[in-house]
Parts: sequence; C-alpha cells; structure tokens
Amino acid sequence: GAITQQSGSSLSVNGASSFNAGTSIVLESGSNDFVGAVTLKNTGANNVSINDANEIIIASSNVGSGTLNINAVGISQTGPIIQQAAAGAATFNAGAGTLTLLNSANDFTGTVSINNSGSSAAQLGDANALQLGTILSGGAVSIMAQGALTSSPSGTIANSAALNLTGATLGTVSQPISILNTTGLNATSTGNGNIFLKALTNAIQVAGLNAGTGTITLEGGNFISSASEIVHDNSSINLNGGTWDLNNNTETVASLIGSSNITLGSGSITISGSTVDNYSGTLSGT
Repeated sequence: GAITQQSGSSLSVNGASSFNAGTSIVLESGSNDFVGAVTLKNTGANNVSINDANEIIIASSNVGSGTLNINAVGISQTGPIIQQAAAGAATFNAGAGTLTLLNSANDFTGTVSINNSGSSAAQLGDANALQLGTILSGGAVSIMAQGALTSSPSGTIANSAALNLTGATLGTVSQPISILNTTGLNATSTGNGNIFLKALTNAIQVAGLNAGTGTITLEGGNFISSASEIVHDNSSINLNGGTWDLNNNTETVASLIGSSNITLGSGSITISGSTVDNYSGTLSGT
C-alpha cells in the first residue's frame, strides 16, 4: 500500500530511514527531520514526495514511474537514485542548501528540475541520457550526462555563477538548451557530439565551448567571449540567430556557417579548417 503521514504530524529520525511502498510515498510535513540516510522504494506509476526541514541524504533508491519530489535545505546522496523507464518529472528543491546528486549510477528517466538559492552550488549527474526542466540556482551549476543532455520544451537554466554542461551531445536542432543568465558558460560534448545553445533574455558570458570535431550552434541572443581561444580549435560554429561578441579577444574555429553577426572589437577570428563559404553574416571590428 501507500505510505503517508497524518496532517499536522512530523517524523524525526536520528538514524537511517527506509520507506518501501507498494504504491505511493507521501511524507510532506515541513517539520520532518531525517538525520540519517533515507532509502525510497516503490514501483509502478506511483508518486514519491518527501520533505525535510533540514538537509536530506538519499541512500540507494529505486522508485517507480510516477513523479519524484524532494524538498529540503540541502540534498545529497550516498547511493544512486534510479527511476523506472519513462518516469514522471523529478524535482529537487534544496532551499538555501547545496544540491549534490553526482552518483555515477543515477538514472533519471523523467525530466529533472533543480532549485536552490543563495550562493550554494548545484551538481547533477546521470549515467545515461538526461532531460532538463527548470534549473534555477544562485550558485555554480554543474550538470553531467553520460548520454545526451537535452532540454524539455519549457526548460530553462538561470544561475548567478559558473555553468558547466557536459553530455554526449547538448540540446537538439528543434530544442536547444535555453539559458536565461549565467556568469560563465562551459559547454562540452564528448565523442565529437554537436552542441545547440540558445541565449534568452540576457547576454551569455562564455568561458569555454568544446564539441571536438562537432558543430556548436548558437541561437537567440548575444554570446560574449570572456577570454581568447574559448572554442576548441577543431569545433565549428553555426550562428543561427545568436550573435557572437568576441569582446576584443582572438579565436580559432574549424569552420564558420550561419547568418548572424560577429563583433570582433579589436580581436580577430581564424578559420583553421574548411571555409566560410556558407557564412552570410557580418563581421565588424575596430
């Protein structure tokens, strides 16, 4: 059956906790305090939701294909979190605490959203493909997928420090990874996978782009280089609606295509590979 708690009640556990339900697990009192690691287990299309007034530590947990919601002031893990195939959304709200979910065996099959505040960091990893929902953090954000890293149609990323994204590929042609703001974007694809990025409201400060021999497509608003040679020399750039401001820096890319503009300032760009025959934008400088 289900595991729930009465309205107005709270659970305070100094040691480890284990909740194994045939259906749903709903432990949503804001006064709960799980001091030891918490194991969550259920199956089928049944939801799991747990709250902690302080930090929560998740032990090895296998949950069903329902939604997964964890709310606490800091979230970490001692073992992997695994959702059944084609699961519902997973939402992690770490309040003013850090969020550290980097276990190499994590497998989130639903869209994942994370949220924390202040200057606390947020780290998320998946052993396979990972689809992002809303990512909101006041600190540095690091997201790593061993498979493709993609975004849901409504997914956006906003943080106030560095943003590090790693996956076999990043985004897709029809759904780039959309970024509202960050102070320093590092985007890396493994195995020469392509990267698709979209700048939304604000200009995006870029610290590093590496697609190996793949192509990096920039869409939307303005991308600004924070230093010289931030793009891997073997990667190609496709300016598909996203403008690129070199900010007086130098850059080397394998090839350049697209129709958006590049602002050089006093900087320069070198095409080390093929040609710029398929580039129809404007390069301007001083």
